[in-house]
Amino acid sequence: MALDLGDLAFAYAALDGTVWLAADGRVRQVISESLLAGPDFAVPAGNVKWSPDGRRLAYREPSLPSGPPTGSELWVLDLSSGDRIRLDDAVLDFNWMKNGKRIYYQRAPSESWIADLSSGAKTKIGDNRVWWSHDETRFVFTGRIGEYDPARPWESIALFLGTAGGAPSRRLIDWAGASDWLGPWSPDDRLLAYYKEEHGGSALVGDICTWDLSTSKEICLGQFTSDEFPDWASVRGRYVFHNYEIDPAKGTVGELFPRPGALIGWSPDAAKVAYVEGSAFGQGPRSLIILDVAAGSRLTLHTSNASTSHAASPGYWARWSPDGRFLAFIGLDDEGAAALYVADSSTGDAVLVRKDFAVGELFFSYSLDNTHLLIQVGRYGSPSIWIAEGNGANPVKLPDGYAIGHGPEFAPWRP
Repeated sequence: MALDLGDLAFAYAALDGTVWLAADGRVRQVISESLLAGPDFAVPAGNVKWSPDGRRLAYREPSLPSGPPTGSELWVLDLSSGDRIRLDDAVLDFNWMKNGKRIYYQRAPSESWIADLSSGAKTKIGDNRVWWSHDETRFVFTGRIGEYDPARPWESIALFLGTAGGAPSRRLIDWAGASDWLGPWSPDDRLLAYYKEEHGGSALVGDICTWDLSTSKEICLGQFTSDEFPDWASVRGRYVFHNYEIDPAKGTVGELFPRPGALIGWSPDAAKVAYVEGSAFGQGPRSLIILDVAAGSRLTLHTSNASTSHAASPGYWARWSPDGRFLAFIGLDDEGAAALYVADSSTGDAVLVRKDFAVGELFFSYSLDNTHLLIQVGRYGSPSIWIAEGNGANPVKLPDGYAIGHGPEFAPWRP
């Protein structure tokens, strides 16, 4: 490798579906059987995930794309001993839990289970997908109530609260539900954010409200679409959601800055926020802005006049470095081609890292020590892995294949 990674390591799936570990200046094979589902379908790395301590990999063999999803066998590999444990079959998706001793997984058709690796016990916790609290003691899920009316679908759903200990779930809010992209829990697990009275359409539209689990009080923030990317800032001790700060003790909401076209992401300390100014969906112009909330100073990182389809909305995707110094982002040029940049969040100076690729072809992730940016190019056909310095400089091509963690979460670095 031309780039010194130090103690950093990552795993990747080669083009034949086998899995390799790049660490300590060498590359070794760790899963020899192919994890590809077929010659023209498969992003196998989305089916392999690191344990929180970096000692094990959980993986499943993906289903073929034809017919209804039936799931696959879920296995755990110990990288030190080479031992493998088969956990279950018919698994559709899975994630490690924070202590690294349990795995939460969804089993066909939509059941939720927990596997305890220490005892070997498997426990079914429900018939729906669940969203875990940060401390993993509770979860919420959307459930059906009453008869379904296609003209008023929101009247047949409610939000429920369950516990990891298996106590009976509790019905919290009617006409409310979680969504696949909205993280419902506030950083300290006190407040829940959810859609209420969903109206449907090309983008999910509804009133977003929060529920205080300590006081059972509801505070509503107004109507949002999914194109606005509403979400929590990750800082603990404050309740910052989208462009609002909530005071649950007083039951009040304060606007931190005017409502943006789309929220791209709060910095780790919630001191700065990246957002889209202008039309997030449809014809430009639109710009990517970094705002220093306390100082009120703004930096314009990029502007585009491209028209965006719903799939390309809001025209920008970004990830902060863990220390908040850099913002790596994908932006569209005026013709709609995508490029990857890294901007200094203090000066706004941006470095072009990659250009001329299609939307959805590239994913990226910072190492936890901020020093490197791993870039996955190509989802289907001709995939390659690149690593640049934390500021986006000196990108170097590494193996062809799919970095482990490829997908929406894309956290490929070994913990």
